[in-house]
Amino acid sequence: MKILFALNRTGLAGGVRYIFEVANGLKDKGHDVKIVAALAGDHSWFKNLRAEVIYKPLNLNTFSSIVYAFYKFYRYVTLRSAKMKPYDTFLLISSKLGVRPDIVI
Repeated sequence: MKILFALNRTGLAGGVRYIFEVANGLKDKGHDVKIVAALAGDHSWFKNLRAEVIYKPLNLNTFSSIVYAFYKFYRYVTLRSAKMKPYDTFLLISSKLGVRPDIVI
């Protein structure tokens, strides 16, 4: 199974360490695990990380990013009454990052 963990950053923190441990455990069980972080960082403090770490910075200064952010907000407001489903969030994340996981955590 393809599993994607989405983080803000990979700096030294307890929650990040826990996610790295879970990612290693899932990798040991044969899953394809990737970790995506929005802010560039250094994960060398965690030894033997077997999951692939991808840094995808979000550039909110470009016009297209601003338009996209407005679209997401508009979509959220209009779909809020329709009870947005988790799969909608999955589609937004996979289209923005260009990654096609089975699960986003």
